[in-house]
Amino acid sequence: MTAFFSKNQAPKPRYGGQFSIELVGFIASIPEAKQAFPGIEQEAKAVSAMTNIKEREVVAAELYTKIEAFLVSNYSFKYTANSLRDEIRKKYHPERMGEGAALIFVNADMRAVALFRIFENALVFRAQQAYGRDTFVALMRDRFADQHFAAAYIKNGEMSWQETTDLLVNVPQGEQKLRAQEFFSHFNTFLMNMLRDKIQDARTQLVLQDLYRNLKREYRFLDDFPIILSIITDQNILRDERVGMLSRTELAEQSRMQTKKIEETLAELQHEKEQLVTALRDLEISQEKLRALDRAKGQFIDVVSHQFRTPLSTIRWSSELLRENFGEKIGKDGKTYLDNVRHKSMFLINILNDIFDVLSVEGEMLNLQKKPTQLWEIIEDKIRMMEAEAAQHNVKLVFEKSTNALKEVMLDQSIMQRALEILIRNAINYSHDGGQVIIKMGEEMIDNNNYVWAEISDSGIGISSEDLPKIFTKFFRASNAIQKVPDGAGLGLYIVRNIIEQHGGRVAVTSELNKGFTFRFYIPDKI
Repeated sequence: MTAFFSKNQAPKPRYGGQFSIELVGFIASIPEAKQAFPGIEQEAKAVSAMTNIKEREVVAAELYTKIEAFLVSNYSFKYTANSLRDEIRKKYHPERMGEGAALIFVNADMRAVALFRIFENALVFRAQQAYGRDTFVALMRDRFADQHFAAAYIKNGEMSWQETTDLLVNVPQGEQKLRAQEFFSHFNTFLMNMLRDKIQDARTQLVLQDLYRNLKREYRFLDDFPIILSIITDQNILRDERVGMLSRTELAEQSRMQTKKIEETLAELQHEKEQLVTALRDLEISQEKLRALDRAKGQFIDVVSHQFRTPLSTIRWSSELLRENFGEKIGKDGKTYLDNVRHKSMFLINILNDIFDVLSVEGEMLNLQKKPTQLWEIIEDKIRMMEAEAAQHNVKLVFEKSTNALKEVMLDQSIMQRALEILIRNAINYSHDGGQVIIKMGEEMIDNNNYVWAEISDSGIGISSEDLPKIFTKFFRASNAIQKVPDGAGLGLYIVRNIIEQHGGRVAVTSELNKGFTFRFYIPDKI
């Protein structure tokens, strides 16, 4: 990594979104860009006139990446990505900013440190909202050991880019990123514990998830944004984002420097295929043992977690990166081969999650952390997370919200999200091409008790009346379901019913063969 500035060398930081204005001005001045995009100058002026600085940074970054890709593709004899970015570095000094579109042009380590700072500043703001400014400052002074690191937050409520680089002035070259990772990871743990004391664990997890996803949208032009996950030490937070993501970031960085020939890459892929075949064989054996030895739950979880999760995640993301970087060189058969590796590894990861949930349910290890919750908020969040998966199957998710305000219910938000994920994924998988999955909500009085209900319906393959009573049986899969989706363990609805019942609720299903499937669950509204 290029060393961070010393105190005598550091140029003064720049704020206020000036860099994005300079960036679009630079783009609009390139002759080939003006020729190919006649409206580029007007577009640059429109971006410069935007008053929302964050939005302007995003639009400027996306405009630059579009023009860069065009120039490199069509004028490779004159332009490269490195030459364009070097010119921008020399003219506008993006390293002074530490945020926004400027992060495209700094080195990977400096970009990681900047992202750590941006995320922690946002988390500090939430903590100050929860406690109030004065109480937050008092707690920082009393409880946080590194007062030198905490000084900026105590004084200003955030850490500036200049203060961040000052912290790393005396750190040896090549170690700045790791030291910053230690600083911000320790501070992140401190802030999370503060929030847990104030708003409990479930809401703290939701705060971090919300911050991460908002910033991810804001910095969607950065491929290595997930490096932020490395300072969030609680592995249960953002688990869907976390699976394989950090290894993907590391592999992406390595692949950019990779100089090996295609034959060597394919040899590595062959080795990974053999690992996957071995893992599949071992997992099949483990599933048979699970049916026969239902009491050996704890030992099985340890074996599965240690032996399968890490290599499967590595295999999955390695295959994706290899397809992205070498897809044009390995031909049609190679692409098919990579797709098979990816699909089978994803199937195994889902199987492992199902098995873990079954063991938790049957071993009474769910330990529900129920809090008053608006169910529609959890449903909306889960739909947003699964829209991309639905799009891959050419299926549309439709949420028909109730026109009436619904009462809060007592839920473990994380566990309920897992149940919704299973139900929505089933509806997606068994829908026809171009179909819809419709989610509805309402309230109903049953046996003198009021319930809030949610319903997930599809117009897919359905199930016969003979098989319908069996759907909550462990490992059961109807024959038409196996034909539609060959991979599966038949554990999903068994898990969902147990989750709903442990919340004091009940389930109902209706279906006809080739006429879709409707699953409704009820949660009592007693607080």
